[in-house]
Amino acid sequence: MQSFRAVVRFIGRNARRMAITIVGFAVILAGAVLSLPGIPGPGIAIMFGGLAILATEYAWARRTLDRAKDRARRVAGRFRRRPRPPGEPVRDVPHTPPGPEAEHPSA
Repeated sequence: MQSFRAVVRFIGRNARRMAITIVGFAVILAGAVLSLPGIPGPGIAIMFGGLAILATEYAWARRTLDRAKDRARRVAGRFRRRPRPPGEPVRDVPHTPPGPEAEHPSA
């Protein structure tokens, strides 16, 4: 009877951690499925969400998430629009005149 109570206490204390672990890995798995070719959805973002869930309980997940955030910021920095230097002309996008499908006769 004493060992049964010890097991119940152990489960009670660790239920939150177990739930976070199960949910976190389930979300990562769902993101991995959505990352497959031909399946629409924000797979990578969902995987980051699962990692964030795991990071609430595990230091390794926090470190991995921090590294992923840093890398995403560096990549995004490469694509940020840089201001145009003074004196450089503005490049216009060529205008394409509307085709016949744009001209609808009034009914």
